Amino acid sequence: MITEEEAIKRYKESLKKSLMESIRQWQPSEITDEIPSGCYMAEEHYETGCWFMPGFSSGFTPPRIGATHIIGVSKKTGEVVFSGVVGE
Repeated sequence: MITEEEAIKRYKESLKKSLMESIRQWQPSEITDEIPSGCYMAEEHYETGCWFMPGFSSGFTPPRIGATHIIGVSKKTGEVVFSGVVGE
């Protein structure tokens, strides 16, 4: 039997492996500046624009049906202004 701490350690290792695999599979063609349906941000970000791409935490496996984790990066500041699920 393993301890709670060991279970957490194995969980983190699994997530790290999954994240690295998602990054290897990701294609730059998946970036868009079109606002995805269901993406709600502060008004200022609609005006300055953003780049949107699949979030790696969801495990990118194209093509994807249903809800998808999306990350939006401000074109003006470079900060992440949206990180959430869209398309549900």
